[in-house]
Amino acid sequence: MTQAIRAHGTLLARGDGGSPENFTTIAEVTAINGPELELELADVTSHDSTYREYLAGIADYGEVNFDVNMVPDDTQHNGLVSDAENGTLRNFTLTLPSGTLDVCSFAAYVVGVSRSMPIGADPYKASITLKVSGGVTWA
Repeated sequence: MTQAIRAHGTLLARGDGGSPENFTTIAEVTAINGPELELELADVTSHDSTYREYLAGIADYGEVNFDVNMVPDDTQHNGLVSDAENGTLRNFTLTLPSGTLDVCSFAAYVVGVSRSMPIGADPYKASITLKVSGGVTWA
């Protein structure tokens, strides 16, 4: 029997920077990708190497990308835009609906806000890009 879990119901929340910090769920999230994990490698192959050789560098958790149905008067949506404009490093949590490692915590900058206003029945949307700064904790 599969041990897969459903991703539907995953919540992305933005911290308020307070102490203690309070997190508010970002409304109308339709898709989430990330965080990514990539290990930087340095090529240390020399002329006396038989094969390519590498040295592990620094891990990078990359980006978290997500889409929202944009709500013009939503505090969190406007806060994400403000964070991008002001270069604010903010704490975020990703909470999966179930599983053993169900909460992901990380700090990130909002580095992209791309709005879409299609013709027809499709809603006003925004694609948001967060650049993770530092590590990611799953608990």
